[in-house]
Amino acid sequence: MDRCKLFNLALIISCSLVLVAALITLSQAAPATAATWVTTLYETESSLDLESISPMSSGPGLALPPSLPRKGPLLQESPVLTITKSADPNPVNAGQVLTYTIVVVNSDDANATGVVITDVLDSEVRFAGASNGGSHSSGVVTWDVTEIEIGQTISCTLWVTVTDVASGTILSNTAWVTPTDGINNSDTITTTVTTAADLQIAKSASVDPAVAGTSFTYAITVTNNGPSVASGVTVTDALPLGLTFDTAGSSPECSALDQNVTCDIRDLLAGDEVILTIAVSADAALADGATLTNTASVSGNESDPITDNDSAQEETTVNRQTDLQVTKSASADPVVAGTSFAYTITVTNNGPSVASGVTVTDALPLGLTFDTTGSSPECSALDQNVTCDIGNLLASDEVILTIAVSADAALADGATLTNTASVSGNESDPIADNDSAQEGTTVNRQADLQIAKSASVDPVVAGTSFAYTITVTNNGHSLASGVTVTDALPLGLTFNAAGSSPECSALGQNVTCTLGALSVNGQMMLAIAVTVDTSLEDGVVLSNTASASGHESDPNESDNSATEETLVERNKIFLPILLKPQPTELSVFNDNTGDNITFVVLGTPVSCVVPNNTTQFCGTLAPGTYQIRVTSTCGEGLFTKTYGSGPVTTRVFCR
Repeated sequence: MDRCKLFNLALIISCSLVLVAALITLSQAAPATAATWVTTLYETESSLDLESISPMSSGPGLALPPSLPRKGPLLQESPVLTITKSADPNPVNAGQVLTYTIVVVNSDDANATGVVITDVLDSEVRFAGASNGGSHSSGVVTWDVTEIEIGQTISCTLWVTVTDVASGTILSNTAWVTPTDGINNSDTITTTVTTAADLQIAKSASVDPAVAGTSFTYAITVTNNGPSVASGVTVTDALPLGLTFDTAGSSPECSALDQNVTCDIRDLLAGDEVILTIAVSADAALADGATLTNTASVSGNESDPITDNDSAQEETTVNRQTDLQVTKSASADPVVAGTSFAYTITVTNNGPSVASGVTVTDALPLGLTFDTTGSSPECSALDQNVTCDIGNLLASDEVILTIAVSADAALADGATLTNTASVSGNESDPIADNDSAQEGTTVNRQADLQIAKSASVDPVVAGTSFAYTITVTNNGHSLASGVTVTDALPLGLTFNAAGSSPECSALGQNVTCTLGALSVNGQMMLAIAVTVDTSLEDGVVLSNTASASGHESDPNESDNSATEETLVERNKIFLPILLKPQPTELSVFNDNTGDNITFVVLGTPVSCVVPNNTTQFCGTLAPGTYQIRVTSTCGEGLFTKTYGSGPVTTRVFCR
């Protein structure tokens, strides 16, 4: 190479060095948006005129003069990429998704190649996703763009979830754009963190309707819809009157002061839920058909963007149910016709609710008569229908009623009295099988038949006639049926049908008197007329026994027969008044009148009080006819009576 060429080469190198130095200086002084110029060595046939280099009109920096010959560009422009970044929302709630938008623009005159966008995540966020193929690794998100043409805009979206940080935390995030042949550029944005938790509550009852007197539960579901962790979460629930909090069946977070229930949940992560149980017992006295309106509310320390779901109301209808039970027993079984006895009725409310309008009904069978005096005051009767009004009866309580009755004396022996009592109330009864009770009672008849017997004369004269008077009384409780008197006449007496009662007949010496039925306290007198055989010796004693019987059992058989002894005399003439007048010695026999009698012989000082079933001497008086006044339990009467001399007994009885 000749000297000229060496000179020219040296000059070019020298000028190039000067130019590079100038370009570097200009690059440092130029704004970030200005183009940056770099030098490239060119071969040229002529010398480089440094004085002819002047700035280009296209922008800041240096340019070659237009007259400079070139085989290729002497200076090449490196593209400049701008990057901007935005965050939405800002401020952002802890736990919320934060969206970063990154925009890169190639606003220069050359394509940018090998472009890489990077974003380093703040330590308080978690990667959630990226658009346009962005990838994440170790807290760095990268987009390999490859090329951005002149004037082209590239937009990338990055989603991150803000962690559970305190309100007021500042999140800082920087995005970088780096081309292969250009300069790195970046943009930083800060976001303020706030906290908000959308607490939601739902409530349901384990039963609807609820039965008064039973227990049930409310299920309360508290959900944190986020985005932040909720702290100090508390549920409050004011129980309506009639409900009582049950600690044992409730969640341990819950406690109550009177009707106010508080459940302390404390912290609740976003997206989490907790289910609480509030156990309650419903008052047994709650009104049937009442509505229990119960509201639960939730609150926390954070702001709640949606307040409409912070409370939940549950309405539960109340039903009363009372399992009323009745049992029945009789004070006697068998019962004696004509006596009184009582039914004992026990009514129990097995719950669970208070029973109202409790009523017992009892249709007495025919043959029983209601006895108000011996019955409970709650009970009354209309004909055979007995009603007992109990009213209200608490759960687990019972009431005992007495229904006193008298059994008809005419009830058939061996009959069964079937009596059913039923209980009802205003409330529904889940068990109907125990709402009625039946008692069967057997009837027995008892008739205490009593017989008395006397002779019309004593002593009797052989060959004459006289009569036996037989009195049959039913002292029993029941009607006596099939009453019969039998009398075996002693030898020497002959039955005289004409003078006897029509109920009586004889077969040989055996006399039978058929009475049939005899009412309670009823009495019947019979006459058995007889003729004394003329052949009977003087001094013979005629002993005659009459017996009474019936179909019913007799509790006292000792008085079912009576014996009369009569002395026989022959051919004696009695002239007591003409030959030897004597005063009358008067005795009075009180024949089962039931109480004392007063016997007064009017016009004389003779009077006496005679106890029941006794004979008492009353006094002496001259033989004659007198007016007698008798006072007894069965009434008072005036009678005319003629007395002869000697001892005499007047029998007083009630008919």
